[in-house]
Amino acid sequence: MLKEVYCPDCGGNGVLVGPIPDSVFFAGRTVEKPLKGGRLYRCSLCTLGFRWPRLDKKQLDDLYKQGDENTWSSAPTARTDWQIGRDLLKDLLSRGMSILDVGCFDGGFLEPLVDLYACNGIEIYSLAAKRAAKKGVTIIGSDFADVSGSFDCITAFDVIEHIEISRAFSR
Repeated sequence: MLKEVYCPDCGGNGVLVGPIPDSVFFAGRTVEKPLKGGRLYRCSLCTLGFRWPRLDKKQLDDLYKQGDENTWSSAPTARTDWQIGRDLLKDLLSRGMSILDVGCFDGGFLEPLVDLYACNGIEIYSLAAKRAAKKGVTIIGSDFADVSGSFDCITAFDVIEHIEISRAFSR
């Protein structure tokens, strides 16, 4: 019998969707020892999909820091979601305003915006952060804990699913 699992966002009951197999891959590379799989759940209240058990923040940080340099690279025009985001920012922000992209990887989302806005990023993977900086993105740190000050807009693509307790950001 499985123990009850609760949503990491709202605390609702997790409904089992199915098993997640062990994996020898993470962040574009083969890991030394397989990562334990787990189970995929969907929250009965907010419908968030989540895995259980989850790796803790230190385990995830260590794995991401070992990632392959090209794993999440995308051409600035390759992702429709990025183009929609850029178009929205151009409609909402005045020239010179500031943007913080959380998990900016190599700066692909911000690159087309660096001449219009003060583009800042947070990126855990140091090689990707260096590539973003070469594209004109000011890297302010590698973790949420490094953020200080204020920004006119904060973006995050492919990040929320990695946050240990996402409800902390809605308070």
